Amino acid sequence: MPTINDLYTTDLEDTIRGLLKKTGIPGCAIAIVKANEDAGWDEGVWTLGEAKKGVPVTPDTRFPLFSMVKLITVLAVHQVLSKTSYTFDTHLKTIIPEFKSPDKALEEGVTVADMCAHVSGLPAYFDVFQIGTSLEDILESVSKLHPTAPRRTTFQYGNLMFSLLGLIIERISGLSYPNYVKEHFLKPFGLDSAGFEDDELTAEGHWIDASGGGEMRGIDNGVVRSPATWPAGGLIMSIKDYAKYLKQLPSHPGYQFASTPSSSHPAFADISHFPYSSTIPTYGGGLYQMTYKGMEVHEHWGAFTGYRGLMVYVPGKKVGFGVFVNGDGGELVSTLIKMTLLERLAGGTVGPEEWNIRIGEDFLKRVAKITTNFPSIPSPLSSQNQTPLIGTFIAPGYSTWHLTPSNNLPTRPALTTIPILPQLWTKHVEPVFTAVKEGEYEGCFEVGLEGEVFYGAGFRAKVDGDKLLVYGLSGMGERVDVGKHPLVFYRESQEASEASKASEDLEGLLEKLEVE
Repeated sequence: MPTINDLYTTDLEDTIRGLLKKTGIPGCAIAIVKANEDAGWDEGVWTLGEAKKGVPVTPDTRFPLFSMVKLITVLAVHQVLSKTSYTFDTHLKTIIPEFKSPDKALEEGVTVADMCAHVSGLPAYFDVFQIGTSLEDILESVSKLHPTAPRRTTFQYGNLMFSLLGLIIERISGLSYPNYVKEHFLKPFGLDSAGFEDDELTAEGHWIDASGGGEMRGIDNGVVRSPATWPAGGLIMSIKDYAKYLKQLPSHPGYQFASTPSSSHPAFADISHFPYSSTIPTYGGGLYQMTYKGMEVHEHWGAFTGYRGLMVYVPGKKVGFGVFVNGDGGELVSTLIKMTLLERLAGGTVGPEEWNIRIGEDFLKRVAKITTNFPSIPSPLSSQNQTPLIGTFIAPGYSTWHLTPSNNLPTRPALTTIPILPQLWTKHVEPVFTAVKEGEYEGCFEVGLEGEVFYGAGFRAKVDGDKLLVYGLSGMGERVDVGKHPLVFYRESQEASEASKASEDLEGLLEKLEVE
């Protein structure tokens, strides 16, 4: 059985440093823990590069965990359920009676376990999360959002149900989600650095502006501005404390539930997160399961604009590790570390440089399968035959679009990288449309950020009477037919539209006056 010093070696660190330099990622932090023969744990923590310009990453540097928080939320749910007669098989509506859905099968049938495993039937519906969105707001939104698959038929990864898991914690405990986690999880674990607010020790994120030739741009952690996202990805922690967390994780009473498969996600076997698994990845509660050379592996990644992270635990070896990275593309770094360590735990001979080459090549191949070049699309129609989309369109529970002539362009711009959930950084997020057939449009989002304008997140739209059917925005699972499940916007009457827009303009003016 290799020691920690056998796992993390000079040649691995040299390869990581070379990859950071090649990708432009500023820094990373790594923790490895291993159970020893004395019923204790050995651990190692390493930090490389910069947290922000001129400031090195240290063991105390805090990184956002993003989706690695899902496991913590599931464990916290286990804690509150254990104090009641409820279980993971209890229906959500039993715990929160006012929970509603347009789909009665979902409303009456969805259980806490379904929510943990991403099999409620609801897709991601990303744009529901705005600055200031609360858990109660999500309960209201979900009451109007339609599922895109029957319950338990397909895996659809998303954050909505994890927001409602946070609400379950609040309803049972009587505490806010962040306060419950702080008092009943972070403090008992001794995780002093962990919290839901940024501070001077928090690493700056860096996102890739593809239109600028892959330039890395500094960006803060937008998730802190949307409390509804916190149960799915709001916690911030140092790598030093993450090592403490990893050592206590396997003995938590909820870990068995979290690590027991409840659903599967075949598509993830073919993209960057789970290369080289010998089985189809499965999902329990906030935790994936895979195998490598006969070893069972539990893991979850964290990925959001400007940051990447990875948590891994190998139960048969009683070894866990975490990786924090403050740059887009950080999955290349975390996968290099993961595969090198798993190879060494399995007694293999493939070294870090070989893994680096292989991961880089395979990453490009896999990305090519799921992405296409998004060139500009000029309208083939003459200007007099282009019918602009003008008016107010409402997708209940999702978003409201006030469309004017400026939202209609003769050419859909070439698409590039934009931040995930750009509305968490800027109010300049507008859908734009280009007519390609009578009543049919190619669209994308125009995002103004730091004095520049970017176009990304392409979609298609089609007019159907007073409805606007939008395809490509719901964040559905890979096995769901996008063409059968458009996001439906309803056209508001002109009088109501003008009143609604005037009300929003007044709210914006009042906000501006408050700031001034």
